[in-house]
Amino acid sequence: MTWASGQKLHRDQYEIKQNLRQENFAITYLAEDRASKNVVIKTLDSNLLNQLSNVDRDRLKSGFADESRKLAICKHPNIVQVIDTFESGDLKCMVMEYIPGDNLAKIVQPRGFLPEKEALDYIQQIGKALIVVHKQGFLHRNVKPENIILRAGTHQVVLINFDLARRFVDNPVSSRGNLVDKFTPIELYSNSPRQQARRKPWTDIYSLAATLYFLLTGKLPESAIERQDNNKRLIPPKEFNT
Repeated sequence: MTWASGQKLHRDQYEIKQNLRQENFAITYLAEDRASKNVVIKTLDSNLLNQLSNVDRDRLKSGFADESRKLAICKHPNIVQVIDTFESGDLKCMVMEYIPGDNLAKIVQPRGFLPEKEALDYIQQIGKALIVVHKQGFLHRNVKPENIILRAGTHQVVLINFDLARRFVDNPVSSRGNLVDKFTPIELYSNSPRQQARRKPWTDIYSLAATLYFLLTGKLPESAIERQDNNKRLIPPKEFNT
């Protein structure tokens, strides 16, 4: 079951405006609070949860709640801030600030690529944000240009859309079997014990480096799985911009 526009939640404190995105087992909504201020609400997709075994479903729900609590204490200007948490039925819901502005993918598109100084400034800001995240003992797991917002009217970028479900479900593959993006490191393609053990802060750093590659070139890097399995070459940025 998904929430429709106009639906009210948490004792009518929030009203759903629209579905923003769905990734893995999580859904993100744009909503409005009682003060008519935009907020973002993230929760698990009950329809997909019902397709899991009882053990996997309970593990995913517990993990989502645990990582929501960790994110709530990550206070940093370059990290989307958690405003509130509540339960709707048996689902944990996380309320976050709404950040006006465009993501870096949209910013790069009309310009082709970004100057080195601008690109490095954005990457350094997100790098500092990730230090805070990693000190709390968890990972973002979804760093990519679409999940970095340039706050409107500023030079500040903000990391959004933490993938709080990927740790507890299988690989990041779409229903058509295609890779979700080009920013995912090898260790996130499987939830095998071996790959889970390899997930450390460098997991996010790989994705951040892939994001820098995109900002500097305007091109998507070859995916980690293509370079590993098919020996695809990662073209150096200077070959695009000379």
